[in-house]
Amino acid sequence: MQAKKQKPFFEMTAAEKSAFVQKLERGIPRARLRPLSAKENVLWQAARRAPGRPRKPAGEKAVPVRVTFEPSLLTAIDACARQRGISRAQLLAEGAKLALAGKKRSA
Repeated sequence: MQAKKQKPFFEMTAAEKSAFVQKLERGIPRARLRPLSAKENVLWQAARRAPGRPRKPAGEKAVPVRVTFEPSLLTAIDACARQRGISRAQLLAEGAKLALAGKKRSA
C-alpha cells in the first residue's frame, strides 16, 4: 500500500495546516505500533550514530602521551605552533619526526 503524497506544509492553506497539526497531535494509535524489522533496526542504528571521523586501523591510532615541560619552553612551543597555525601536538609530532630522521642519517 503506497502512502498518499502530501503537499509541502508551507504550500497548504490555513485550514489544511490546522487539520495536519491536529492529526500530528493525536499521535499514532497503539495498534499501529510494532517492533522494528531487522532491516529497519540497522537503518535506525546507522541514523543514531553520530557522524564523525572514519575509524583508523589499530596501528595508526594516536596514543595520548603525558609529557612535562618547563613553563618557558611550553610558552615558546605554543607561540611557535600558533605562528605556524598548527596545534601543539602537531608541532611536537613534527619535531619528533625530524629528530628521528636526523638520528637515522647520523647513525
